Amino acid sequence: MNGEQSHDETLMELFQLEAQVQLQAISDGLIAYEHRADDSQLAECMRCAHALKGAARIVGYTPCVELAHAIEEVLVAAQGQAVPLGAGRIDLLLRALDLMKRLAVPGAEVDGKELARVCAQLGNDALAERVSAAPAAEPAPLAEAAPASAESIAELERYIRIAVDRLDDMQEQASQALVETQRLASLVQRARRVELRRDQLVPQVEALGERLGRNDRKALMRLFEQLMSQNQQREAMLGELDELVWGTQQQVHSLYEATLVARMRPVADLTRPMARMVRDLARQLGKRVELRVEGESTLVDRNVLERLEAPMVQLLRNALDHGIEAPSRRLECGKPEVGRLQVRVRHHAGQLLVEVEDDGAGLDLERLRERVEALGLADGGALAGFDEAALIEYLFTPGFSLRDAVSDVSGRGVGLDVVRQGVERIRGRLELRQRCGQGCRFILRLPLSLSLTKSLLLEILGESYALPLMQIDCVRTLDLRAMILLEGRAHFWLDDELVPLASIHRVLQLREPALSEECIVIVMRNGKGVFGVLVERILGERTLVAMPLDPRLGKVHCVVAGAQRDDGGLVLILDADEMQAELVRQLAQSDGASAFAPDVEAGDERHASKRVLVVDDSLTVRELLRKLLISRGYGVSVAEDGLVGWQVLEKGRFDLLITDLDMPRMDGIELMGRVRACERLASLPIMVVSYKNEEADRLRGLEAGADYYLAKPAFHDDTLLEAVAMLLGGR
Repeated sequence: MNGEQSHDETLMELFQLEAQVQLQAISDGLIAYEHRADDSQLAECMRCAHALKGAARIVGYTPCVELAHAIEEVLVAAQGQAVPLGAGRIDLLLRALDLMKRLAVPGAEVDGKELARVCAQLGNDALAERVSAAPAAEPAPLAEAAPASAESIAELERYIRIAVDRLDDMQEQASQALVETQRLASLVQRARRVELRRDQLVPQVEALGERLGRNDRKALMRLFEQLMSQNQQREAMLGELDELVWGTQQQVHSLYEATLVARMRPVADLTRPMARMVRDLARQLGKRVELRVEGESTLVDRNVLERLEAPMVQLLRNALDHGIEAPSRRLECGKPEVGRLQVRVRHHAGQLLVEVEDDGAGLDLERLRERVEALGLADGGALAGFDEAALIEYLFTPGFSLRDAVSDVSGRGVGLDVVRQGVERIRGRLELRQRCGQGCRFILRLPLSLSLTKSLLLEILGESYALPLMQIDCVRTLDLRAMILLEGRAHFWLDDELVPLASIHRVLQLREPALSEECIVIVMRNGKGVFGVLVERILGERTLVAMPLDPRLGKVHCVVAGAQRDDGGLVLILDADEMQAELVRQLAQSDGASAFAPDVEAGDERHASKRVLVVDDSLTVRELLRKLLISRGYGVSVAEDGLVGWQVLEKGRFDLLITDLDMPRMDGIELMGRVRACERLASLPIMVVSYKNEEADRLRGLEAGADYYLAKPAFHDDTLLEAVAMLLGGR
């Protein structure tokens, strides 16, 4: 390739970049004009179309010249009031912009008929006829095109294209250099401590000289003077080294910041194309919606921005379809006919805070209850006692949808669960707040960078671990005497919330040291709940450069990445989501003693080999039955509903199942049906303990597979224990 050809290709690449910018500006202007007609917006669209036509003429690309001219003609007519620019004509212009975007790609094939059809739809029949009759055009060589202006050449020389992989490699090297300078600083500090210890020895040497004879003292003093002279030189060198380390740290930190900024992109790169998606989908749904974005200039790491796109698109589509009402309904409710979608993006407390808010109907909690019951996710009786937060959690259930019918927009159940998974995949958190009749607000808390992690450094059995601050809700000190046991599991009160508690050693499957009476608790919260872990010692906050673990290590339990400390030592970065999953797993396999409790209450040893599973959605009933059975020496596991109970039965061995009938997600009838259908569990004795004491209820339980039916209103300790002993008598 000669220099002229290379220059031609470079100009075509520059034209493609310019076309993307100008087309996006025209699209934004048209959408803004549709909501608030303003001649200044039309003038800006005309300027962009004219600039695009000129750029296409410079590279000799006739199809783009003709199409840009057709777009410009429509805008001129609209500005002169000759042709009204309504929603239908804006649709045509947006489709023309889509075609122009495809044509602007180097090497793109030109469909003359499609180009002619678009020009005709725009009202330029003469141009359409000329385009249709012309042969397919290719960009002309630079020599045949109009000469490029000095300004365009100067603009071209201001940019250089760098492969993303190379930029990533540059940042990784800058990260490593940053860590190495921290190690160097630590080394200088250790040298300073050696100097301090040497200074402490000087008085001892002087005292020794006083006890020696005159000649020996003189010889010792000469050696001492030489040593002091060398020490002064070493001190001067350490001073220079201090300055060098400080300067190097500043330069490397600046280099790292520069490479980090080079990877940053403005949020506008994500949100500006979404205005078109919102406008088109609103038109499809027969709604009028305006998208407003605050903080478009906020810079975000490229990797975070790319992974944020899918959750953001889903949230906006969800707001359009489920949240914002039809124009007639909005007018009935006293709202403006045009709905409002608001996106706010800003940096806050070392995080990226993204809010997506609509002014729609909010959530109909009664409709949500009905839908949850209709899908068999929970029993109506249990749902009646659920608060708003518990009901909202069902919106994040895989496959859940509030729509009965499937459309090309919604109804397939691929929605908020995908949003939550996408957010948590980049170590973020998702919150939903709503006001009935006034709309919903989703809050996304995300890291500013996936490579740089602000973490809390912990010491566990003498080793360093880190927890990302994004995953930590708060840190508290706890007197273990204030810990309470529920179902054999440790909990503590956090404000008005009862939080399960575990030792981090047990979660990480490490040896457990003795705990002091006053411990440190780290509270973590995610979409699946809240839990606390007891830790030995907190070393402080650190900004760590996360590095993937060597693939040869395989999957390391509850560890997501590694990093280096200031002194070069290794830090393992923990994964809070996997830690919580490990807690759930340990609970499912527990026998009265659990991952949350170091001890089990002592009981009668006569039945120590018998294991009972209690399944009930009432915490009070579960705790009562658990304590009663443990007091007689039975091993007891508990589950809060039929689904969890079935999972526990699949993994463990039990001698008796005690279950309620009405429970969320899976009731007792379905649970017993599964047990009787399972070859391994078919002979397992089952006792039903239920508030339902009608004869029809008792028969329904027995027909489903129960061996004994006990009504809670008639429930007495002795009655239950006698029934348990009878059912286990032959086992």
